[in-house]
Amino acid sequence: MHTMNTSRVRMGSKGLSLVGVLRRLALDSPGQAAYRLARFGESPDEVMDYGRLDLGARHVAARIQEEQGNIAGERVLISIGFGFEYITAFFGALYAGAMAVPAFPPRQKRMSSGSRRLRQTPSRRSC
Repeated sequence: MHTMNTSRVRMGSKGLSLVGVLRRLALDSPGQAAYRLARFGESPDEVMDYGRLDLGARHVAARIQEEQGNIAGERVLISIGFGFEYITAFFGALYAGAMAVPAFPPRQKRMSSGSRRLRQTPSRRSC
């Protein structure tokens, strides 16, 4: 279960986007928990703080821009497994100015011919 704690940022602020909210929280409260991955008794929950999320997202955005150039307004397919890497890639696409399109990887046993083609054809805009 993922939750993002935005209680310290006024969501009605003019011009404050989701990226703006994350940047503000990373600057104001870098050590505060942003997301918690519940492990349901298997092991302790994993926590990602705002500082780590912001740094990771900026790294992903820089990598996208380095490899793809200016992609502002373009769609970026996020097709990786569930977890902090997924959240970081999602925000990284937003930081790069792109529209993040979430898509969980298809399961091997249930893969349709369309998803096989998607896996075989590397997309220019995918994380």
